[in-house]
Amino acid sequence: MINSLDETTLLMKLSPEISLNPINSSVIITRHSGTDSELSVEDTNLFRWLNHIHTSGTDTDFSFIHDVDISSEVYYELLYLMDLLCADSLIHYHLSEKKNTVAILVPHGDLFKFLKADKDQKYKLSRFVWMNFKEGKMVLECPKGCASIFLEDEQLIKYIYALQSPKSANDLALLYAQRPPSLFHHLFDMLLSMDAISLCDKNGLSEEDRDSHLMKWEFHDLLLLTQSRLGRTKKGFGATFRFVNKIPAVSPLSSHSEESLLHLPRPQSLENRSDVALNFFNIVEKRVSIREPSTKRMDLEELSTFLWYVARVKEKKEAHKNTEKQHTTMKKTVPGGGGLHEINLYLIINRVKGLESGFYFYEPFQHKLKKISDIHEEHRQIITNCKKAYDGVADPDVMISMSAKFGRINWKYESIALSIILKNAGVLYNQMYLVATALNLHPCGVGNGNSDLFSKAIQSNYYEETSVGEFILSK
Repeated sequence: MINSLDETTLLMKLSPEISLNPINSSVIITRHSGTDSELSVEDTNLFRWLNHIHTSGTDTDFSFIHDVDISSEVYYELLYLMDLLCADSLIHYHLSEKKNTVAILVPHGDLFKFLKADKDQKYKLSRFVWMNFKEGKMVLECPKGCASIFLEDEQLIKYIYALQSPKSANDLALLYAQRPPSLFHHLFDMLLSMDAISLCDKNGLSEEDRDSHLMKWEFHDLLLLTQSRLGRTKKGFGATFRFVNKIPAVSPLSSHSEESLLHLPRPQSLENRSDVALNFFNIVEKRVSIREPSTKRMDLEELSTFLWYVARVKEKKEAHKNTEKQHTTMKKTVPGGGGLHEINLYLIINRVKGLESGFYFYEPFQHKLKKISDIHEEHRQIITNCKKAYDGVADPDVMISMSAKFGRINWKYESIALSIILKNAGVLYNQMYLVATALNLHPCGVGNGNSDLFSKAIQSNYYEETSVGEFILSK
């Protein structure tokens, strides 16, 4: 049984999303989205023990069961059901001191295992740990693990901060003698269970420090991987349409007037082209990055053909028509997540025959260009930054920035939005290479860029639209 004299307790309880219906012995799960699901529990004893956990909680060893009459069959059914609920983030671990909750551990996914730390061994905080706010509370997370800790006692932040150097639970208990030692024992269990701390050797190096695979990862890369893939997150995932009835869907249409757009010459029909016999696999084999322009200049027809087969809209339609989820989708020559095609192309044109130099926007619905301005200092800086990335000498004929309208994706997709955008950018990179190769142009993808500088160039809100990729194109 749980010792009522203990100053601290660590109890497993059912999530607030769960309610129990005694009329038909069922578990009702109400998600934040408002959707309900129901799980029937046919064994009345099993339902009784679930209700006990729901109202009183249980320690991690289920010790209360040893003092009651419960068959081994029901016992294992209870453990199995608890595992299922835990995998779905519906079992929470409550750390309390004098009946006041100080922290709640919330598991994410079926890989979660509750572990117990050695109170005498030294552990160190992971370099991947991060904090943010959720539901008005400070939350500790780590992309290595499968859980989060909601901190309800601000003093815990100080104790966790102390773990930047190797310490044991007993070390912390001595440092902060005003709190009961069991508080630190339980806290270490929670931190170890979410992989936020790792065991240290006699030299003070943690298991994480010695892991040759982990040491190659940067924090932001591992965070993006784990938070945009299933397995270690139980947040809303995929096409949740979380902003329906809150903010309108973002239109893909530009605000440029018809009169301000420059008509591009349409490419020849495929039947009339002399190069249609080009073998696709030959183009794939010939594809190569060519960083420097030749002495020749690209002409307007070549640029138009390039844009036609890379980014034009072939078809537009309304998805989920006449519902609150209605939004515009498109079909292009490249695939795009959800058919949203959130990436626009902006071009710094240095030298193209038949087109004055300047900063342009490509309008994909009508296959037209809009000149935004002449080339200014920020545009020259964008080119300079890109040339540094690929060790370029001469300016390219055309410098292309892929600019993402984040709201197009964020409105529909949750957790995976940036992941989709970066994949779409990768698809565009490949299409640009192949089309440029077919046109005997010099293509080169650029590995970095300054999104703040680009946002200034188009006078956008950085969080609404900015660049996610760059590409140079020359003759």
